[in-house]
Amino acid sequence: YEIRSVTGVQTCALPISDMTVTEETAQAIHARILELLESGPIPQEELASAVAVLPDEREPVENWEQTVERVAMKMLSNDEIVLDKSDDPTTYKLPS
Repeated sequence: YEIRSVTGVQTCALPISDMTVTEETAQAIHARILELLESGPIPQEELASAVAVLPDEREPVENWEQTVERVAMKMLSNDEIVLDKSDDPTTYKLPS
């Protein structure tokens, strides 16, 4: 995979093979969110771009931003990550 930076947040282009099956997609997004949060908080509105894949590779995943948000919401409900609304902007973080 390829590491990039978007608005100061390190990003990763996941291989297209990880993006072809819904469960594999969710697992790849889940793993990438955890990996990114190990480096620090991510603003809520930048999460989808931080986990981004190249546009050509995104085609198999319809509604990319909503897919990333659904994975993040599941992670929140499982207490794997937290949403800190006291930060400005609101950020995702690992639980302390």
